[in-house]
Amino acid sequence: MRQGLSRNYKEFTPDERMRLTLAAAARKDHDEAIRLMTTCPQRTFVGADPEYSTRLLSVGCVTANVLLCWVDVSHLVIRFGTELRMLDFLATAYGSEVDGVAQGDTTKSTGRAIAAKVKAQYKIWSAMWKGIESGIARFCTEADLTVDQLFALKGPLSPAIEEARGILAPDVAAKRAVIRGIHDQLSQAWWGNSKPS
Repeated sequence: MRQGLSRNYKEFTPDERMRLTLAAAARKDHDEAIRLMTTCPQRTFVGADPEYSTRLLSVGCVTANVLLCWVDVSHLVIRFGTELRMLDFLATAYGSEVDGVAQGDTTKSTGRAIAAKVKAQYKIWSAMWKGIESGIARFCTEADLTVDQLFALKGPLSPAIEEARGILAPDVAAKRAVIRGIHDQLSQAWWGNSKPS
């Protein structure tokens, strides 16, 4: 019965095959998704050198993911940096009033706890941001590329990246695991398994 059905699999149009594959993946039917892929009719075609086109596609996908991550982290640095500045302003502006509040009031300690959480998040995201930039810089040095060249296929860098750069927590170092992760992703996309020593 399965043999007879598999003959019909060759008759699907590309659109039908794509929709059926996505539906199988969505319902976690991996066997069906694989069956749909392996029964796809084979074509012979002439095209760009696959070593080039595969590498270009790989670098394009990885740089897009790195760039999205960098923009997301930039927005978090901006958010928590802004919140921290606002809390500092409020503490300065209203500190004398809070100091005069009755002893049983927990407003001041609650404010300090909130400020401590915001500051901790600000430092975490600043360390992540610095790690992303350091991983990119390390890769670019090894590949003899500029950052603009690396991201050229994606258009200009988001202004959020430069805005975040201007307000990073100065007292935190780049997160080493992030440096390594970003560098390794870019290196794998660029060189594959044949990175020169």
